Amino acid sequence: TNLSMFLSIIVLLFVLFAIVTLSISKVASSLIVKTRSFLADIPIGTPDAILQIVEKFKRCKDPRKVNICIGAYRDEIGSPVILSSVTEAEKMMMKDPSRN
Repeated sequence: TNLSMFLSIIVLLFVLFAIVTLSISKVASSLIVKTRSFLADIPIGTPDAILQIVEKFKRCKDPRKVNICIGAYRDEIGSPVILSSVTEAEKMMMKDPSRN
């Protein structure tokens, strides 16, 4: 249906946005370290709230913890799980490139 297609595309876009955002963040972090002496007088901004959640999750020792961070869904053994909505969106985009 159109709604499931729309939702699939939204999920796919969200995942792509998250990947790009994290990649940009990593590049920016490395640039800050390399140019620290040049930018020493400029105050560093506040840490990204989403990345702080990731760090808190990693430090948490509670066995009941649930990962609500951006990333890939994984099964019990750690293998990636691709949502059926994402697979369906990919098929639709392959059939009709104008949907991309």
